[in-house]
Amino acid sequence: MESPLREYITPNWHAVLVHAPLGLLSVGIFIEVFSFLWRRSTVRSAGRWMVLLGAITAVPALTSGIYAYRDAMSPMTNVKDVVFQDSWQDLLDGKLVDRASVVPGEKSVEITARQMLDGEAGKALWHHLLYNCIGVGAIFLAIIAYIGTSDRWRRRLYLPLLLTLVIGEGLLVWGSHSGGIIVYEHAIAIKPPTPLSTIVPTRDEQLSAMLPPAQLHMTLAGWVVGLALVALGLSIRAMTEGAPTLAAEESWFEGEQPRDAASRNVVGNRPNGIIATGEETLVTESGIQEVPLGETPPPIRAEVVRPVMIAPVTPLMPIATSRYWLLATLFALLTSVAGLWLVKIWSWPNLVDMLRGENRNLYHSILGTSIIVLTLVLALVTRIARRSKLAISVFSLLLFLAIGLQIWVGVVLTFDGPKFSPAKKGTAVGLIDPFRIMPKPVEKE
Repeated sequence: MESPLREYITPNWHAVLVHAPLGLLSVGIFIEVFSFLWRRSTVRSAGRWMVLLGAITAVPALTSGIYAYRDAMSPMTNVKDVVFQDSWQDLLDGKLVDRASVVPGEKSVEITARQMLDGEAGKALWHHLLYNCIGVGAIFLAIIAYIGTSDRWRRRLYLPLLLTLVIGEGLLVWGSHSGGIIVYEHAIAIKPPTPLSTIVPTRDEQLSAMLPPAQLHMTLAGWVVGLALVALGLSIRAMTEGAPTLAAEESWFEGEQPRDAASRNVVGNRPNGIIATGEETLVTESGIQEVPLGETPPPIRAEVVRPVMIAPVTPLMPIATSRYWLLATLFALLTSVAGLWLVKIWSWPNLVDMLRGENRNLYHSILGTSIIVLTLVLALVTRIARRSKLAISVFSLLLFLAIGLQIWVGVVLTFDGPKFSPAKKGTAVGLIDPFRIMPKPVEKE
């Protein structure tokens, strides 16, 4: 008899991870909307960091929802039940306890997953998936556009991008409301308590209960996507920015180059009405004039020359875009390790044998390796040739194409098993159908 050891966090991580992005995004966007109350305060900078961190953490919450959806269709009550060999048709025909209609003292009613998806619970689940995916996409669209554009375009696009953020947050709130309906009205993923066992669990079972490999794999994959999207925005900024200047008010993600104490403040008296000169500017009592480097400023007559405090023009440090790509590479490597832990294969010959018999796992492995390689290549490119538009554009396009295909293959693996099996005519229903590859069967002569 095997130990029915449950995962430490039940029913799944998704129920825990959704709160951080909702809280960070709600507070951050609220601060930005009412930023006219504190234009020169650090509160505005804190709010923008909340928006950025909330968007990044929203992606792991989404990817962990893939596991939560699979768990709702076929509850995995202990660490030994976490297998993904069932086909989509098997999942649809599987039995679920209709806990929303349970009457105390009476026998519980069983329904199929197909009936659950065709009913009100399936409708709420569809709204939960749709609104949250669109909301996160809208928020990241606004963030990437803001980070990647120049200071001038940030000012021009500020209101449209802020409106996009508000709309995205509204969709997230509405989608989360549908998620609450799924749990509290339809009792989806509400599991019965696992009976205690006197069998001592193994070390692998204990570790799997604390860090379930499947959920760890899917959650880390979300971090890869979120970090890659932020790195993409910074790469666009590095390609489009001109000569570095002092940070504008909106440049919350950049930091100024450290200055030595001697050059922070300078007091000086300049003849001929010249108050102060910088690398390309001439500050006089009548205003600021542009002076080409290496030329002598023209004489200016002034009746009064007074000492002033001068803050020298100091260029910004270049954006460390490569570090963000390296961080994405690190999370991609950790995701692959969690995937190997999930299938419990650590030797190369065994891995090759498994991939030969399971075509979807083969595609999944190829795409995962491509993501690791492409994030590493982008880290090198942004380090060596940070303004190379062609190289960054090509490799970024390849990376996000690989990520999109990887999400597709991962969803099919989770809900339809590692091997392709054609669906029976007229039987395929539910939310997974758009992801399935269903070629027409070859008719025999």
